[in-house]
Amino acid sequence: MLEIKDTIPASVAIELRVVPVREIGSTLILATDCKTNTETMSRLAFILNRDVRFIVRRRDWIEAKLNAHYRSSCDLIENPSDDNSISWYWPSWHYLEGDKLVVKASGWEGMMHWTGAHEFHVDHPDREFWNWLITIAYYSNRLLDDREIPRIKRIWNRYRRRSATATKSGKGGHC
Repeated sequence: MLEIKDTIPASVAIELRVVPVREIGSTLILATDCKTNTETMSRLAFILNRDVRFIVRRRDWIEAKLNAHYRSSCDLIENPSDDNSISWYWPSWHYLEGDKLVVKASGWEGMMHWTGAHEFHVDHPDREFWNWLITIAYYSNRLLDDREIPRIKRIWNRYRRRSATATKSGKGGHC
C-alpha cells in the first residue's frame, strides 16, 4: 500500500504547494496554503487521474510537510534545464506492440498539456530497465515523475549487480 505522500509526484507537490492529507474513497484531500483556483484543481485532477479536494493550512505547516516528505529525500532531482516542463510515465498502462514495449506518458510544457506514449524497441538502451520497472508494484502502480527515473535506474543497477554476483557465485557453488 502506498504512503499518502506517494499519491502525488514530488515535483507537482512542490510546484503547486500542495500536500496530500488523506484519501476518502477515490478522492484525494490536499492541503494548500492559499485558495486554489479552478485551473489548478483541474490540472491536479488530470495529473493524478482522480477527484481532488482542498483544505487550507498555514504556510509554515505546508512548508514543513513539503520539506519532510519531498525536499529532504533524494527522490526529487532538479531539472537542470530549469524550464516549466514536466513529464510523467504511467507504468501500469503499458502494452506490447509487436516487439516494442509501449508505456503511456503525459506532461506539461508551460501551460500546454500533452499526452501520448513512450516506445521502447528491443534495441532501445532503456528497454531492459522498463521491462523490470513494470514488474515492480511499487513503481508500476503509481505515476512516475520523469525526474524520478534516474534514481530508480540507480536502484535497478544495484539490483542487476547483486543478481549478476549471485548468479556467478551460484555457478561455482556446491552440488
